[in-house]
Amino acid sequence: MHALSVFSLRNRALTALLTVFLMVGGLYAVSTLKRELIPSISFPVMGVVTSVPGAGAAVVEQRVTRPMEGAVLGLRGVDKVTSTSSDSLSIVMVTLAYGEDLSKAQNDAQRAILNLRNLPEGANPQVITGSIADFPIIQMSMAGGADQQDLLAKVRAQVVPAIEGIAGVRSVQVSGVADQVIVVDLDQAKLADARVSPAALTTLLQTNGIAIPAGTVSNGQNQLSVQVGSPITSIEQLAALPLPTTPVAEASPVTLGDIAEVTLQDASVTSLSRTDGVPSLTIAVVKTPDGNTVAISHELTKLRPDLERMVTSGKTQVVYDQAPFIEESVKDLASEGMLGLAFAVLVVFLFLLSVRLTLVTAVSIPLSLLIALLGLRTGGFTLNILTLGALTIAVGRVVDDSIVVIENIERHLRMGQTRREAIPAAVREVATAVTSSTLATVAVFVPLALVGGQVGELFRPFALTVTMAMMASLFVALTIVPVLGYWFLNDAHRHRGRHAAPAVTALVPDAHGTQASETEASGTAYPNAVVSEQIPEQTEPVTRLQSAYLPALGWVLRRPVVTVLLGVLLLAMSGAAAGLLKTDFIGNSGSGTLTMSQKLPAGTSLAQTDAAAKELEKALAGRPDVKSYQVTVGSSGPLAAFTGGGANNATFTVTATKSGETDALVTHIREYADARPGLGTVTVSTGGGPTGSTNVQVVVKAPDDATLREAARIMTEAVGKVKGARDVVNDVSALIPTVVVDVDRNKAQALGLNEAAVGGLVASALRGTKLGEVALNGVAHTVTLRQGVAPGDVAALSALPLAAGPGGAPITLSQVASVKEIQAPASLSRTDGARTATISATPTSDDLGAVTAALTKVVSETTLPAGATAKVGGVSADQAQAFGQLGLALLVAIAITYAILVATFGSLLQPLVLMVSIPFAATGAIGLLLVTRKPLGVASMIGLLMLVGIVVTNAIVLIDLVNQYRSRGLSIHDAIVEGARHRLRPIIMTALATILALVPMAMSLTGGGAFISQPLALVVIGGLFSSTVLTLLIVPALYLLLERARQKRGYGADQRGLF
Repeated sequence: MHALSVFSLRNRALTALLTVFLMVGGLYAVSTLKRELIPSISFPVMGVVTSVPGAGAAVVEQRVTRPMEGAVLGLRGVDKVTSTSSDSLSIVMVTLAYGEDLSKAQNDAQRAILNLRNLPEGANPQVITGSIADFPIIQMSMAGGADQQDLLAKVRAQVVPAIEGIAGVRSVQVSGVADQVIVVDLDQAKLADARVSPAALTTLLQTNGIAIPAGTVSNGQNQLSVQVGSPITSIEQLAALPLPTTPVAEASPVTLGDIAEVTLQDASVTSLSRTDGVPSLTIAVVKTPDGNTVAISHELTKLRPDLERMVTSGKTQVVYDQAPFIEESVKDLASEGMLGLAFAVLVVFLFLLSVRLTLVTAVSIPLSLLIALLGLRTGGFTLNILTLGALTIAVGRVVDDSIVVIENIERHLRMGQTRREAIPAAVREVATAVTSSTLATVAVFVPLALVGGQVGELFRPFALTVTMAMMASLFVALTIVPVLGYWFLNDAHRHRGRHAAPAVTALVPDAHGTQASETEASGTAYPNAVVSEQIPEQTEPVTRLQSAYLPALGWVLRRPVVTVLLGVLLLAMSGAAAGLLKTDFIGNSGSGTLTMSQKLPAGTSLAQTDAAAKELEKALAGRPDVKSYQVTVGSSGPLAAFTGGGANNATFTVTATKSGETDALVTHIREYADARPGLGTVTVSTGGGPTGSTNVQVVVKAPDDATLREAARIMTEAVGKVKGARDVVNDVSALIPTVVVDVDRNKAQALGLNEAAVGGLVASALRGTKLGEVALNGVAHTVTLRQGVAPGDVAALSALPLAAGPGGAPITLSQVASVKEIQAPASLSRTDGARTATISATPTSDDLGAVTAALTKVVSETTLPAGATAKVGGVSADQAQAFGQLGLALLVAIAITYAILVATFGSLLQPLVLMVSIPFAATGAIGLLLVTRKPLGVASMIGLLMLVGIVVTNAIVLIDLVNQYRSRGLSIHDAIVEGARHRLRPIIMTALATILALVPMAMSLTGGGAFISQPLALVVIGGLFSSTVLTLLIVPALYLLLERARQKRGYGADQRGLF
C-alpha cells in the first residue's frame, strides 16, 4: 500500500483532479439518492387467496385449502405452509427460504394451482407475494357530499388517474364504500311466456354493448375507420336489450326489462372506513420498487388542491405518510453526523494544535463519506435510516487512518526531516498497520452473510455502507492526505523539532529492577541517563500526556502477571454483569404511529363490529395528543392475507401529535378498552421495528379439533398469567351457528336431481348467479341473476322449490335433503398440514428476553391433553434466531480478524495478544448499556460485531511499532516503552474522535433513527473506551510475557515462523 502513496506524491496534480471528481460525484449522489424509511425487503412469503362464495369453513378447508396446500408443499425452497379456512375464504401462506426468487416461486405456484381439479365452482385463487414495496407509502382519506357512490365514481374516474400519473406510483387502491352490482331479478312467469332460457341471458350480455373495429372506408380524401356497435352506458339501455326468442315466439321484440327488473344496487359491504369519525374513502398509494417515497409525497401534496376540486365539496386528509418521518430521520441523523464531525475535528485540533494539520486530517471525513455515497448511488441503494445511520457511525472511524498518517508525518517533521523525506518515510512506517486495521474493521461484516431472515436483509446495506466508507478512508489516508500534507505543511513543524532541547534517555525500572530508557526533554538528565543515538525517535521530548501514562505503564511492566490476573478478574465481573442486561429484538421506531386491532367474537356481523369500533373511537376523539385517526372495519382485497381482517375485525391507524410521545396515549386506550368488555379484544402496538409484529406467541398443535380447542384454552390461561404479557388472545375460532344441507342422493336421483344440481340451485337462490360484467360509463359492474326473494331462514330454505315434479307440483329442498342448524367453527387453521392454534400476547416491558424466558417456562410446565404440543414463536423466536446467527457471525468475525493479524505479523501467538482487546471491549459495552438502562438487541449486537474490528486497530498500530523498534535493536522492555509512548497520542486521538463523534447519536439529541443508532453507538462508545484503556496497559503486559517466553525458547525479534 505504500506504493499507492508514492504514486500519488509523484502525480500530485492527477491526485488533486481525482479528488475533485470524487467530490463532485459524491455531491451528485447526495442529490439523487432515493430516500426511504428502511431498505426495501422482499419478504419470502406468498399468499394463495381463494374466494369461495357461500362455502362454510369446513367445506373451504376440504375442497380448497387442502388441495392448495398439497400443490404448494412441493415447490422449491418452501420452509413452512400455514392456512386459514373461513366462511367463503381460503388463505394459504407459503414461507420460503430467504434468497429464493419470489417471481419464479409465484409462477411455479400458479402453474401448480392450474393443475388442480375439482375446485368448487366460482373458486378464484390469486397468488400474491409480499414485500415492503407492496405496502402503501401514503394513505389518504377523502370525504365529500352525502352520496358515497357518487364520490366513489368521481374518485375512480378522476382522482385515481391523477395520482397514478405521479412518477413512481405503481397503483392506487380505493376502499371504504361497497361497489355497485347490476341485479337482474327474473319474473319466472314472464320468462316462461317469452320462452327464453336463462342461459340465453349470458349470451345476451356477451354479444351486446361492445364496439367492434370493422375496417376502414374512404371519403375520397381520408381513410375513415369503421366501428360497429356502442357501449352500454345506463341501466335503461341494458333493460332495453332485445332477447333472443324461439321461432314460435311473437313477432314483437321482447326486452330484458320485460321479463326482469334490472336495477343497480350496492353490493354486500365487506369494509367500512372513517377518518376522525367521518365516513370516508381510503386511498392507498403504492409505489414502484424504484419509486422515490419523498418525491411522490411532495408531488401528491402539490396535487391535493386539484384533487379536492375534482370532487365537489371534496376534502382530503393524509392519514399516514412515510415521507415526513423519512425526512425527519434523515435530517436528524445528518445533524447528529455533523455534530459528530465537529467533535472529531475538535479532538484532532486539541491534540495537534495546528490548524493546517487539523484541516488536512479533517478533509478525510467528508471525502470518505462522499465516496461511500457515490458507491451507494452506483450500487442502486437508497438513503434510509440504516444506510444513513451507517454513515453517521462511520464519521468517527473514517478519520482514524488519516490521524495515524498525519500524526506520524508531523512527528517525522519534528525530528528535523524535510517534507520530501518525512512524508514517504512516515507513510511507509504506518502503511501496513493502517491497512491491516482497516481490513480488520471491515472484514467483521463478512459474516453478516451468515445472518438470515429479516435482520440479515435489513443490515446488509448497513454493513456495505460502513465498508465502503472505511475503504474510502484508507484510500484517502494513503493517497490524498500525503499530497495535502506536502502542499500545506510548512517548515514550522520541522523547526519545532530542530529547536527542541537536547534529549536524553531516562531509565524506567523494568520487571527485574533494571533501568529502561525513557526520554527527558529538559536540559537536565534523569539519574542513570544515557544518550540514545541508535533510534532517532528517542530524541523526542516527553509530552505531558506521556508523562501521565508512563508511570502506569512502568507499574504494569514490572508486574505483568498481576496485571493479567486483574484483567481476568475484570472479565469475570463483566460476564456476571451481562446477566443483568435486558434484551429486546429491534425496538420501537418511534414513528409516532399507533396500530390498534379490535377483534370481536367470530360470527359478529359487520354492523355490530362497526358499532363497537365507533365506541372505541370515542377514546381517540378530541385528545390533544392525537393528530388524526382512521378506522377500517372488515377487510377487502387480497392484501388481507398479510394484514388479517374479517367482518369481526377493525383496524385503527392513529397518528400522534408528536413522534415518540405515545406512552400516555397507549395507556389511555388500554384502560378505556379494559373498562368496556363489549369492545372485544383490543391490542395496541406502537410503531414497532421494521420487521413488523412485536407480539410473542405460543403455537399449539393437536391431532383433532377437540384436543386443539382444549389445549389452546389451557395454554391461553397459562400465558395470561405470565408477568410482562397482556392482550392474550388465541385464534381458535368460536363455534357459530351454521346451516348444513345434507342431500339424500337416492331421493334426489329418483326425482331427476343430483347433489351438484341441488347445491347449484341453493346457491343460486341464496346469492344469485353471476352472469358476467357490464361497463357503465367506463366502470365495470358485475351482473347477478336472481330468481325471486332469497330464503331468509331455515324454514324458508327447506321450502325452496328446486324443480317441477311429475305432476307439476314443485319439488322442495326438504324432499331431497335434511336442512339443519349446527355449531361449527368460523375458521380452521393448519401449519404444514397439522391443525394449529396460535396464542398471542403483547409484551409490556422492554425486556423481551425476560418475557420469553417466563413464557418458555410456562410452556414447559403446562400439562396439555395427550397428543397436543406447544412451542414459543413470534418475536421471541425471531429474537432467538437473530441472536444465534449474530453470535455465530461474531465468532466468525473474530476468526477472520485473527487470520488478518496472522498474515500481518507472521506469527500465531502475537495476534493473540492483540485479540485480547476484544473481550475487554465487551466490558465497557455491557457497563454502558447497564448504566443507560438500554436493552441488548439486534442493533447492539451489530455494534459488538463492529467493535471486533475497531478495537484491534489500536493494538495493531501499537504492536507494529514495537516490533519495528525491536528489529532496530531495542530490548523487549525498551521497545514496548518507546512504542507505547509514541503510539499513545494517535491511539487516544482516534479513540476520542470516534467516541465524541458518536456522542450525539448515543444521546439521541435529535431522535432520528434512535431505535437503531442509539444502542449501536452506546455499545461502540463503551467498548472502545474500555478496550483503549486496557489496550494501553494489558496488551503491553501480555506482549512482555509472550516475548520473554519466546526468548527463552531461542526466538529472536526477527524470527516469526509459527510463533
